[in-house]
Order: sequence, then C-alpha cells, then structure tokens
Amino acid sequence: MHSSIIISVLITIIIVISEAEGKKMNYDEIFMKCSKANGWKQKMMTEISPFGKKSGKSGESSGGYLKKFLCTQKCVWEELDFISGTTINVDKVKKSELMWTFIKMEEMNAYLNCIKPIKVKVCEDIIKINVCTKAISSQS
Repeated sequence: MHSSIIISVLITIIIVISEAEGKKMNYDEIFMKCSKANGWKQKMMTEISPFGKKSGKSGESSGGYLKKFLCTQKCVWEELDFISGTTINVDKVKKSELMWTFIKMEEMNAYLNCIKPIKVKVCEDIIKINVCTKAISSQS
C-alpha cells in the first residue's frame, strides 16, 4: 500500500516541478502553498492511501490525513490549470511534458479517456484521478 502512496505523491511532485517551470511560481512555492493551505505534512504520507482506503496507525479516512492529501493534490492540479472549475483540462494534461515521462504513448489515450469524464467538485474526487493513474502505472 505504501508504494501506491509514494507513486501518487511522486507523480504530483514531478508534475509540479515540470509544469512550474513555465509559471511565475516555482515548484516549492506551488507545493508549499497547496500543502500549507490544506494542512498537509510529509510525515502524514505513511498514514494515508491516495485511493480512498484507510491506512496507517491512525486509520483516518477522508476526515483526516487523506482529505489533506487529496486537497493538496487538487490545489496543485488547479494551480497548473489541469482543473478548471470542475472540468479536467485533458489537452493541458496531454501537453504536459512530464505526463509523457511516466505514461507511455500507447497508454496516454487510455489515461485521458479515464480522467476526462471526472468532475472534480470536492477533494475526494481526486481519488478517481489517482485510480486512473494507478491503473496505467500498474500496466507498465
């Protein structure tokens, strides 16, 4: 379970690093802004599963560490314009250079088709994106 958490966190961090290069804010600013706004701390990583399942000693679910993590991910995607309103901007995601580093060309359309219908209204909706990411990364 910890490997799936690490994959999700790393993907989020790498996306921010890659995409922040073209923005005024750098990676640290975006990630720190989103982390601080949502109360996320790295030490919480071992306590959650980004796929919505309870994990760790605390057993907290969406009401605790998991929600903070998902809200941080949502914030990052919004800062990078991957989410506009409730809609995922699949064109922006597809154009992200980073996405091509962990999703193979032949898998990209399946990934985009998976995330395209997702409406991100609340932080917990990020779980659906993480499930798509996990499905693609587990095929590799």
